Amino acid sequence: MTLGELRAELIRLIQYASDYDPNTPNATYDRILNRAYLRVCHRMDEVYERRTVAVAANQAVVSVPGMRAVHRVWWVVGEVLQELRRVVEPVWSSWLTVRGQPLMYEVVGDDLWLYPRSQTAGQLYVEGRYDPAPLVNDSDSPVVSAMAQEALLKLAYALWLERYPERAQERVLLEREVDMMLQSVLAEQRAARWTEPLLNPLLPPPERWRLGQ
Repeated sequence: MTLGELRAELIRLIQYASDYDPNTPNATYDRILNRAYLRVCHRMDEVYERRTVAVAANQAVVSVPGMRAVHRVWWVVGEVLQELRRVVEPVWSSWLTVRGQPLMYEVVGDDLWLYPRSQTAGQLYVEGRYDPAPLVNDSDSPVVSAMAQEALLKLAYALWLERYPERAQERVLLEREVDMMLQSVLAEQRAARWTEPLLNPLLPPPERWRLGQ
């Protein structure tokens, strides 16, 4: 479903089971839907990708918008990717004074600290988990599956019920139902991901073990 379709479904739910004000602006529903979308994506770990981040000359601290968890980082040199090593020791402010080609990085809050700081402008490829891009236009679609979109819609209605303290129990039950739906989606995804390799008799035993058998 698109944002416009999700909004229409949410309004139908509100009209059926709650107080509906026809003067409520679409932006109010969109904010609720995006809150639910963010929570569903966090639960499903849907936005796992590699993003390009520009680095200026002598820049030591790089902000990566929407970053939740970093798994691998590469420094782009021409057409060659050189993977950076993540440091495990504490980072000191003096650590950022050395200049050269970046070799290591550390995650500090929402930023990547590079060592050494780059003498020239360049790019990083940052692979990891990110917050999804918000749904803004009516034609925007969530990156989650159809069943997860149903859970998103139920969660959005539960968030709408936050304005009614006397219906707290109903909201809690809805959120539990959403959690069960997302658990089912995750189970189906895992089954689809592992069933075929595990049934392959040509895989040697160590590889079968690594795949979770």
